[in-house]
Amino acid sequence: MLGGNGKGVLRIAARHADHLNVISDAGRAGTILMSEVAKLTEDAFRRKVDFVRAEAKAAGRNPDAIVLSSTIFIPMLADSEEKAHEFATAMGGMFGLGPEQVARMPMALIGTPSQCIAELKRREREWGTRHYVLSGFGGPALAERFGREILPAL
Repeated sequence: MLGGNGKGVLRIAARHADHLNVISDAGRAGTILMSEVAKLTEDAFRRKVDFVRAEAKAAGRNPDAIVLSSTIFIPMLADSEEKAHEFATAMGGMFGLGPEQVARMPMALIGTPSQCIAELKRREREWGTRHYVLSGFGGPALAERFGREILPAL
């Protein structure tokens, strides 16, 4: 398993990895800068996935043999669609993006449980992601709720 964002790592992953976690640029000394997170939009993620698939094919590999994943640094399970929209709007203000763009960012998962399930299924269908790393944001209560309300439906 490799994780990264730059073309060098993506090329290595295309040739050798069984699993690739596409993340935002980390910044200096491993820090995650909000400006870098904002750059990993849905379109940027798709370009990176397309690049990996093309490189894998050029190397004689089946691109579908590489399990794609992303890290969800901003998970937010809301009790209503209105609360989810408010949170996405607030996050969008930090990133300079609209709430719809934030809701579709690979590093975010924002919504009610049914919205999150639908979004994860969309990501698998459209991006090919089949694995997720959930950050510690939200603590054990969020992780437990995620496991109880989201995972069984996937």
